[in-house]
Amino acid sequence: TIGELFHTLCEMGFSEEQIQSAVQAGHFSVPDAAEWLLQGENLRHKLVKTPSLPVSTAFAAFNPPKDAGSSCPPSTSHSQTSPNDSRGPSLVLGPPQPSSPSTDPPPLESRIRQDKSDFQEQQRMRVANEARNERRQKKQERELVLKRIAEDRRSLQEKKIQPSAPTETTSPPGSSQGQRLGGTVQTS
Repeated sequence: TIGELFHTLCEMGFSEEQIQSAVQAGHFSVPDAAEWLLQGENLRHKLVKTPSLPVSTAFAAFNPPKDAGSSCPPSTSHSQTSPNDSRGPSLVLGPPQPSSPSTDPPPLESRIRQDKSDFQEQQRMRVANEARNERRQKKQERELVLKRIAEDRRSLQEKKIQPSAPTETTSPPGSSQGQRLGGTVQTS
């Protein structure tokens, strides 16, 4: 029931206002409401250690009352005392901690910045690697083109050096021209 929920959460150290906000948010079971409150969906709270001796400080206002005049509704069933009631310190919710983003950046922002710088560094490395690979590929293509050009020149020179068929042509007697052998003119 709602009364048992209030009593259990009150015993856990939550204030009535916190419990009411959890119920208004639709958390009707103890685990759901406690989880919602601990996640700080309404306000950010921090677990603090309370000493076994009573302390009259500002923090004492946030601790649940130990006497019978509790602000929490009494349970209809017989109440069980926990073994930690009078023995040593226990953990209860403390006051919300004010966060000052100007002095200390929250861990989330610093993680986002770190992730962003890591991503940018990876991008730089990737672009540099791509540029290196592109230069290497262009160099290889250029070398391949130069090799093909050199092969074409060699094959052209070989064709010029080797005649297709050595033929002898004789000129008629009495002419002043010499004999042509293999494409060269010889005079006698």
